[in-house]
Amino acid sequence: MFSSIEVEKRAEVIQKCYWPLLNLAENGYKISLEASAITLEYILELDKCWIEELKKLIVEEKIEFIGSGYSQIIAPIVPHEINSKNLRIGQEVYQKILGMNPRIFLVNEMAFSADLISLYKSIGIESIILEWNNFYKFTSDVTREHSFGPVKLKDKKNNSLNVFWADTIFFQKFQRYVHGELDRSSYLDFINSRVKEKKDQYIPVYTSDAEIFDFRPGRYKTENSLSVNEWEAIAKLYADLKKISPFVFLTDILKECVHGLPELYFSSLIPIQVKKQDKYNIFRWAVGGRNNLKVNSSCYKILAHCLANKITDDLSWKELLFYWSSDFRTHITQSRYQDFESRIAKTLDSIRSDGSQKENAIKAGGKMVVQVKENTIEISTGHFDLKINRNKGLSIESFQRKSDKKNAIIGRIEHGTYDDISYSNDYFSGHAICYDNERKQYTHLFKRNETIKELENCIVITANNSCNDKFIIEDVITVFDQYVELHRIIKVLDLSLNIVHPFIFTFLPDDRLRNFHYQTTCGGDKLHDYCLSQSAVQIQQTKHLTITALNGFSPTSGILSVITGNDEGHIRFEIDNTASPLVASFQYEDEVGIGKEKMPFCRLVFSAQEINDAYKGNTDRSKNIESRIRIY
Repeated sequence: MFSSIEVEKRAEVIQKCYWPLLNLAENGYKISLEASAITLEYILELDKCWIEELKKLIVEEKIEFIGSGYSQIIAPIVPHEINSKNLRIGQEVYQKILGMNPRIFLVNEMAFSADLISLYKSIGIESIILEWNNFYKFTSDVTREHSFGPVKLKDKKNNSLNVFWADTIFFQKFQRYVHGELDRSSYLDFINSRVKEKKDQYIPVYTSDAEIFDFRPGRYKTENSLSVNEWEAIAKLYADLKKISPFVFLTDILKECVHGLPELYFSSLIPIQVKKQDKYNIFRWAVGGRNNLKVNSSCYKILAHCLANKITDDLSWKELLFYWSSDFRTHITQSRYQDFESRIAKTLDSIRSDGSQKENAIKAGGKMVVQVKENTIEISTGHFDLKINRNKGLSIESFQRKSDKKNAIIGRIEHGTYDDISYSNDYFSGHAICYDNERKQYTHLFKRNETIKELENCIVITANNSCNDKFIIEDVITVFDQYVELHRIIKVLDLSLNIVHPFIFTFLPDDRLRNFHYQTTCGGDKLHDYCLSQSAVQIQQTKHLTITALNGFSPTSGILSVITGNDEGHIRFEIDNTASPLVASFQYEDEVGIGKEKMPFCRLVFSAQEINDAYKGNTDRSKNIESRIRIY
């Protein structure tokens, strides 16, 4: 059910949007229909006859049912345990309500990562539906020839899934015709041109929501008013389309592929792909919305409780899957969001009251040496050397693992290092930057009054400051023998600060960065490797006024390992997702410089808040953004 539809409107949506869909199938048009399992539960409560009719049409092979999981969850930004439960419980509910298990699954919001191939495979799912357009843009193995037929998509471990392509341009053309923005002849000309382009293949006529026909969800002020019976217009169009080519099920297409499917590797240039235009990127679900960072953090806390207490009952897991639904992260109505907040708050209160949330025990030891100098704090442990700049907000001047053969990997790049004036600034590490609506930046790169304590097994440095009365930053830097932990709380004072980057790290330029790669998880249980030097341009700040970030990823297991050169040096970041599940993105250029001495440039940006189409702005001055990162 659409996030922007009130609960009391659901019966109307079933009557106006879902019944006409079944009527199309009854009239002889093969329909592949997708619904989440929780949607079927809602419909069963409101209109049992619709469910019975759907079951009948499935048995009569007039409808091919497509699964998607229990809840509509953005799989690449949630942990493996949630994705696995979502698919498994979804199949159980499909069996209970429909008496069948779908053979084909739609990928929610077409948000996909390499991690998900083995995940779907482990549930016994053989085929999925993905959007073609962004795969074509960001995956080197995909060519235009693949757009009209299914393929077999493989990961590096040779797990594979059959993939059917949805197409954004096709479904948007369909919507424009039905909403009166495109006349029938122009639409049919478009379809005919594609049919002639690739005969004996399939065209995905419409692969989007049914709730927008003969009903207006109210998400956007630009929604067209209803002037005609839109389902009648669809029925007339289907009659025309049937004259061009027959309607087929996806399973029919597989049966015709007697010689097998073209095999492609998931060689994506970005870790996570989504659907449609630029505004549909994972930042909108991770750090957009009304307060998605806090919501996602709460979900991670509940998950940690479930895992620690070995909770197995489906009701508890279904509740958590409900909390992780994408509905609550985009255009959810105010009343539904308030109900959601109240519901998840009660769950969090029950977790706190049973005392099950315990801090992990820290094993730390070894001899540490600290030297407090005029401009720096220098700490040496058995595993690394850390230099902190006292004049620049306690930023990291350098961090070097003792096992690395060459220089430090992260630290500060001094002003003038690059001879390209566009890159001539100082670049720091471990600092925060906030941006206002005019993209003016505010940071804490000034001298702070720190406190240093040497404890039995660690060194603790603390500092609290106001930054231009724009935000307050509280830092606790704890140095153990094996790692350093950065614990930061940012309290936003100026509500115009809509972009918040709690941590930024700069990689020091040398030839090792030319073979830079990193490992992380995006919804799966295994680390996947990505070569940054071969990637598409990773842009954190964009040319769009209303979209401030595009390509990023959420380390769902909390781990991001960076390897430079031919394994000549590496560094590991561990993000505490129960504090803030931050989104990471790289800014990378292989050759920076005007003259002969060109050097690579790379920064890692962790984001807690970005502007996008679903962002509702800062609404609470007391809102704190708490983040915790460990560096090994």
